[in-house]
Amino acid sequence: MRPDAPRFRLLERLGGGSGGEVYKALDLVLGRVVALKLLATRPRMDASVITADEALAAARLNHPGIVAVHELTRWQNRPCIVMENVDGETLAERLERGALPIPDALDVVIGAPRRWTRPTRPAWSTAT
Repeated sequence: MRPDAPRFRLLERLGGGSGGEVYKALDLVLGRVVALKLLATRPRMDASVITADEALAAARLNHPGIVAVHELTRWQNRPCIVMENVDGETLAERLERGALPIPDALDVVIGAPRRWTRPTRPAWSTAT
């Protein structure tokens, strides 16, 4: 592949908000489907620092419920995070089919945040 050739081919927009846009994309160098998060650009904001902080924080996490970060790079002159792509429906799409059964709803509200937090030592603990 030529050094100036496009790196990614956008396949579909997965979502977006004030922080940027996320696309399902084909990584043409590695030949795999990824999620590509393009950071929103705002005046007086150092997008590369914010993206790097977000990517580093996410890259330190290793959990089945959190996508893996593959790379922090620039694409089309914008900072972006290249992440694992996970196919499936969003919570919003699932709710369009009707209410969740109570155990599933409890897992979303109680279980998911518990899985995303790291156990910490209680303040009263004397263990070091």
